[in-house]
Amino acid sequence: MAAGLPSTGIGGIFYLLLVLWMPLRELHLTFQGRSSLARWRGIAMHWFVVGCMIGMIFGQGYLMDAMCEWLLKISPLDSSWQLASMLLDDASSPAFALTPFVLLVLVLGAVHVARAMAHRQPATPLPASTTAQQVATPTLAAGEAATV
Repeated sequence: MAAGLPSTGIGGIFYLLLVLWMPLRELHLTFQGRSSLARWRGIAMHWFVVGCMIGMIFGQGYLMDAMCEWLLKISPLDSSWQLASMLLDDASSPAFALTPFVLLVLVLGAVHVARAMAHRQPATPLPASTTAQQVATPTLAAGEAATV
């Protein structure tokens, strides 16, 4: 298990995308007359959770940035903190932010490819002498009695 910021992985991004989709789906159901106020309250609660998740991500990012700046101020010039700050500049932040989205697309793509491959495999044909009655009736083992 890898450590990271909570809600920034594939599961958190998938949840975010599902919550973004929920009002659109519920609008469709509302126009069909199949929605209710309770469902809209549930959607509002999910939006609140997503707002908290995003707030925590920005809050943790701010605290980590402040902590790194403080460590750079108190560390000697030739320390590993100084070297790390030169190697990890602000250009790497977009790559870190896009990684969960790229991983989610890859996982969803792999699922669709696997599903397409499973549908392409032909079923094993039954012998020509098999009837529909034989397929529907289970075969009894020797010595078993049929229960009706």
